[in-house]
Amino acid sequence: MPVAAQAQDCPIRIGSPLPLTGFYADDGMHMQNAITMAVEDLNAQGGVQGCDVEMVPFDIQNMTPEDLTAAANQLVVKEEVAAVIAGYAGMGPDVAAFGRYDTIYIHNDATENVAQMVMDNYDDLSNVFMMSWWSEHPWGVEDFVAVTSYPQEFRNKKLAVLASEFEWDQKISRGFIDAAESAGWEVVMDETFVWDQTEWGTLLAKLRSRDPSLVFFSAQNADSGVTFVRDFARNPVDALVDLSVSLWWSGVVESMGTDGDGVVGWITQQEVISERNPTGDALRKRYVERFGIEPQASWVFAYDAVGIWAAAANRAGTLDSKAVGAEILAAPYDGIGGHFVFDPDHGNAVRPSPEQPNYHGQIQDGRFCPILITAEQNPEEGTAKVGPFPGGAACTFQTPSWMQQ
Repeated sequence: MPVAAQAQDCPIRIGSPLPLTGFYADDGMHMQNAITMAVEDLNAQGGVQGCDVEMVPFDIQNMTPEDLTAAANQLVVKEEVAAVIAGYAGMGPDVAAFGRYDTIYIHNDATENVAQMVMDNYDDLSNVFMMSWWSEHPWGVEDFVAVTSYPQEFRNKKLAVLASEFEWDQKISRGFIDAAESAGWEVVMDETFVWDQTEWGTLLAKLRSRDPSLVFFSAQNADSGVTFVRDFARNPVDALVDLSVSLWWSGVVESMGTDGDGVVGWITQQEVISERNPTGDALRKRYVERFGIEPQASWVFAYDAVGIWAAAANRAGTLDSKAVGAEILAAPYDGIGGHFVFDPDHGNAVRPSPEQPNYHGQIQDGRFCPILITAEQNPEEGTAKVGPFPGGAACTFQTPSWMQQ
């Protein structure tokens, strides 16, 4: 493995490959803002090994393999950064690009294929750390458990599934289907649509003909989720609509407004709900005051990634990547986004933990209201449990207006 030089003089520089232009630019802006705040907060607390830290950004545009190879060459080889900190940055090609070097690379790609890449080539990729679980499948299982835990009586056990072609959506939907079938549900529709689909007439006609009482929808494209709900609302089916993790995507809830009232789904703790995470909510308010907008996408995990690396580097007393990586694995990190324990047996991905929960809830009055929270996750066994929101839910489940009472 090529070894890039490590920054030793003050300030210590960290590289940040981010999609600052192109399709993902809005998310890239939020991730860059979060890393900027994290570096400022870190420096205010003494920095790393007595040195201030400086961020060196690189625009990875649409996250193509070519973009990411160029980023690695610039940041690691030419700039000689001490570490590379990203949000999501390519779902695979980024690992291939940055994994060629010893430099620590912390990301939030959140895909099983990335964890598997590291597992299959751990000796060469042990410098790569993923700030989420190693498999999307358990999220689908947990989602089904949550949806069927609401005080809603389903008129039949027919399930319709619509998921985009994106690998993340496919694996989450498979987890949902597996859990549903294990519970005796019949999958009457299982459709894959293109990444940027916004026309739903044909699929909705098919959905209505199948008469489901539960509709699962997953898309990592905000426009897909918003347009689906609006088209569904024009001639709804007597079914509960679960938009799954699509609610997490930038601007989905805000764009739907009250058109989304009654839809259920889930978000991750990185959304920082004040009832659960007052420290995170204080950070969110600082973000809004600083940048004039609400944070979106992987902002909290980008913020925490800086802290994870810095804490490990300070404990190691050196910038040597092997030593810093060993410290990342040796000690958990309690951040804004949860409790991070990296598991070398699963490609240095984060172990599932109730301290890094998902929030399950419903859109009411144009905003997301948490009702349930992750209580237990067991990816190996494919099981999950949810529980009541700590301290009392922000709202109670309401039967959607389009469903028969």
